[in-house]
Amino acid sequence: MRKKMTKADLQALVDAQQKNLSMLHGLFISLRQQNEILHHTNVKLREEVLELKEKYSLNNGKR
Repeated sequence: MRKKMTKADLQALVDAQQKNLSMLHGLFISLRQQNEILHHTNVKLREEVLELKEKYSLNNGKR
């Protein structure tokens, strides 16, 4: 048979769920910030690669 939950048991459960939700929210914010950093890094890298390709193709055309 299952034990009846008291108001204190339910409050402890709600408190634990709130704590977990708060931790997940913090993790989500961290992941979003990392994603933004990666996005900006990829944009810069893509631009640098295109610049190098243009420079390389210009140098090859001069030969």
